[in-house]
Amino acid sequence: MVVFITGHGSVDTAVRAIHEGAFDYLSKPNDLRDIEPELKSLMLRATRHLETTTGKGYSDTPQFQNPAMRMIGKSPQMVRIYRTLAKAAMTDSNVLVVGESGTGKELVARAIHDNSPRASRPFVTVNCCALSEGLLESELFGHIRGSFTGAISNKRGLFEDADEGTIFLDEIGDISPALQVKLLRVLQEGEIKPVGAVENHKVNVRVIAATHRDLDAYVKEGKFREDLYYRLKVIQIETPALRNRVDDLDDLIHHFITRSANNTGKTITGISQEALELLKAYSWPGNIREFENAVERAVAMTNTTTLFPEDFPEEIIRGGAPQPTGQALQSKPRQQ
Repeated sequence: MVVFITGHGSVDTAVRAIHEGAFDYLSKPNDLRDIEPELKSLMLRATRHLETTTGKGYSDTPQFQNPAMRMIGKSPQMVRIYRTLAKAAMTDSNVLVVGESGTGKELVARAIHDNSPRASRPFVTVNCCALSEGLLESELFGHIRGSFTGAISNKRGLFEDADEGTIFLDEIGDISPALQVKLLRVLQEGEIKPVGAVENHKVNVRVIAATHRDLDAYVKEGKFREDLYYRLKVIQIETPALRNRVDDLDDLIHHFITRSANNTGKTITGISQEALELLKAYSWPGNIREFENAVERAVAMTNTTTLFPEDFPEEIIRGGAPQPTGQALQSKPRQQ
């Protein structure tokens, strides 16, 4: 029985540990006493597990691929996501990813798919709030010629495109009640009916849905079907807001500076201490999406090898309001 405890969590190590037989995957805190209750609970579960599996073999373990899109961060919040993600990838259950806009919900969905037995099959994404109800139904399930004005030929739906693979339904909380009923039928029966069609078609698709809405509240208010809600959230993963994972900012800064510098052909050797404190003090309402944009803007605007506060958007300078230190990290003095 192996429990993997790490201070350097990543999707890769979580997937490898869980899929090679580790019983669990935990984040190492500064003080190990902080996880003593969790370890006690874990050991109790492990003992019960051994009592029920002694003598049983483990076979037919699928081979898993690395995620196509890298998730960044080693904070306890992210390690918990890696652990759940790795376990979810071993199943075919539906997954509901919840969290604020810009927190990387699609990255989670993609990582689950890329580390699942469906990895070689299609991964199809749908933004459910980008289309009207009629257009979304046609996009998801397809339509037959003549079913509505402009339907000049038969059209396959995205569920058919995702057959044997995974479909990612982003902003699932925004779909209409009528469409909720049709989606529920897909989850219950594994069948779709194109708009205007008479017969249903079987599909084998794993569904991962995401929303920034409070679906619990929506269910209570009658805005979202309770039966669909529970069909979707067999496994639930919550992506944390960036302001709640400040420990990951150093890794994120390095990642996005490196990527933006490579894209622009610039040489960036560091970020000033003042700018670093500004980024850590800002609340990041747009989360990772806003953070990436801010770093890309700073790299584009700088005329030196170091990023300074004035290279970042004005709202971040105002919102962060760091105290000047005059120091720089791995950088040359500011050129005038």
